[in-house]
Amino acid sequence: MADFIGRANFVEGRAEGALGESVEVVLFGQRMQVPAAPGVDANGPVTVVVRPESIRVGVGAFRASVRRATFLGPLAEYELVVGDHVLLAADPDWMGRGLHQPGEDVTWTLQPEQAYALTPAPGDEPAPEDPDAV
Repeated sequence: MADFIGRANFVEGRAEGALGESVEVVLFGQRMQVPAAPGVDANGPVTVVVRPESIRVGVGAFRASVRRATFLGPLAEYELVVGDHVLLAADPDWMGRGLHQPGEDVTWTLQPEQAYALTPAPGDEPAPEDPDAV
């Protein structure tokens, strides 16, 4: 059996309590409730999988700078610089707010119910934060 996750952002966070099948995590300084895989430590480090489609650009409390913007017809794809991280966002709601340009500072949010907390794999080398880094 093969595992397929598709394109996704993997963000390191910290769980600070369990809430049923979810954990309370802190990502980029914001606290949110995220569904969690079985066995995730409710009070420790987590890797949160955030699909590009669950990020909305132009709304929310998070701040980022647009590194790249690509018009793809029904959606706009962005690379967002958030501190040391580069996040991929695929925003289907871009038409109401317009296409953001590289270098533009924007707000953004994610839909935490569409994210997923995993236990970080021990000994794994972290993936580069910047997809252009080699």
